[in-house]
Amino acid sequence: MLENSLFGLPQGSAFITKGQNTYQAAPAILSDNGYTSAVFHGNSGTFWNRNEIYKSFGYDHFFDASYYDTSSEKDMAEYGLMDKPFFEQS
Repeated sequence: MLENSLFGLPQGSAFITKGQNTYQAAPAILSDNGYTSAVFHGNSGTFWNRNEIYKSFGYDHFFDASYYDTSSEKDMAEYGLMDKPFFEQS
């Protein structure tokens, strides 16, 4: 995943504590040049504040677990949809 050069913080998560910032990130640069970007993740968009931070990075679309069929327990892991069903559904 190529997004930005944000350094880690001495305390806390940058995605949570700095999620409201605007970043000069790869998705925003791509958008400025006529491209559309999307990110896909098999977990809830609220996990690690992804639903907000991805907007700050400039992604045009974010598809989280709400876009996938997560009804089968065998397809789920502790942190969301397992890889095989995730790729099959994406």
